[in-house]
Amino acid sequence: MESRVREAYSNCCLWIVSQENEDIYEVHLFPTVLVDTGKHSGSCFQWLLNGILCEHEVVVIQNCGCDFSTCVKQFFTVD
Repeated sequence: MESRVREAYSNCCLWIVSQENEDIYEVHLFPTVLVDTGKHSGSCFQWLLNGILCEHEVVVIQNCGCDFSTCVKQFFTVD
């Protein structure tokens, strides 16, 4: 999962992200994608449905300074 997150960020680190409120961010693409870090969801629904961060969520989490370990489902971690 770590390598997937690194690769996703390197592919789209130049995307423009703006903060709408405390938890909601907007990734300016066509179409625009909303990401809610509080609910662990985005308008592409990958994060919510399968727990895997898509490129939109990776860019938002990196830009807002959140900890990736709190955003990845426990299933994808190694204790």
